[in-house]
Amino acid sequence: MSERAGISPSSEALFDLVRSHPVTTRTELVQLSGLSKATVSEAIASLMALGLLKEVGKRQPGRGRSQVVLEFQPATRLVLGAHYTERACRVVLADLLASPVAQAERPLRSTEPEAFVEAVVACVGDLMPRADAPVVGLGAGTPGLIDASRREVVISVPQQWFHVPIGAMLEERLNLPVVVAN
Repeated sequence: MSERAGISPSSEALFDLVRSHPVTTRTELVQLSGLSKATVSEAIASLMALGLLKEVGKRQPGRGRSQVVLEFQPATRLVLGAHYTERACRVVLADLLASPVAQAERPLRSTEPEAFVEAVVACVGDLMPRADAPVVGLGAGTPGLIDASRREVVISVPQQWFHVPIGAMLEERLNLPVVVAN
């Protein structure tokens, strides 16, 4: 997320924490992250500016100052996930907690990489009008041995794919960042 969103590594670390602790406080984030109070405050300000976190109230943990409660806003951005099987392609539109918003499915006309790309593009075309927030990227799950850094299927025996740059192929057609995984 940081490369494309322009957020700091500490903001990225806190983003991961608030996804797993969607209602929290600055104090809890300092304890969980091991980062300094100043670094956490700066990262929180960055995430709030992006609309990913919101102050929703106060908590009085006992004696002392009350703590501001922060809530993760997973619906402010959406992601797409594509799953490929031998016969079909399914794409899910989800929020940042992976809660599905909508899905689309297409049969594959062949096992060629281009058929998978065409099916994903068609599914994404069905889903984009249903997105009520910015879609920030696509994760594509494909069978076979994957080189994640090159976003390439190195080999997929059932499909007879060898060194297929599936990430680049999808990114070119969708104009979205793409991550490839098995």
